[in-house]
Amino acid sequence: MKQSTKNLFQISLLGGIYGLIAGIVIWFINADAGYAIFIPSAGLAALITTAVLAWWIIIKPNVYTAWRGAIAGALSGEFSHFLCWYLQVVFSNVCYWLKQGCEQPTLDLVSGLGHALILSIASIFLVSWVTILVGATIGAVWAYGHGHRFFIPMPAGSNPTEITNILKEVDAEAEDGSIADGQ
Repeated sequence: MKQSTKNLFQISLLGGIYGLIAGIVIWFINADAGYAIFIPSAGLAALITTAVLAWWIIIKPNVYTAWRGAIAGALSGEFSHFLCWYLQVVFSNVCYWLKQGCEQPTLDLVSGLGHALILSIASIFLVSWVTILVGATIGAVWAYGHGHRFFIPMPAGSNPTEITNILKEVDAEAEDGSIADGQ
């Protein structure tokens, strides 16, 4: 398996686990309101948005910095709201189609898009500060763990040890004054 595929799997799984935890918390807070469907929809929404954004922002350009990880995680925490609400509409329709025991869904898949948009706007105002903060933290820590850089990307194919040695030589030359003298 290619390293980029492994990395995408890792960060997507982290996002999905965080989404599952968030879904469990929402369900626990609203257990009597029928929010059990939040658990799989929040987990799957976080997994999908994390996969797309991590691929686009970090993995495809091969720039593993904490800054890019924080951006990808924050955007995933923000965009997963819409997908989570829409997946609930999809899951309720699929349940109704496949099982006779499910209630008839109140929305079809097309009407569910508008419903998901309205509810995601509301949830963004209520809880996105948490999802953005946690997503940014997870993304930053994960990307830093793979690239060991906060802001400066490593040039493709470069060896961190070689770059560190070059920087040490420049510092040594600056201390003995040879750089300032133009030598």
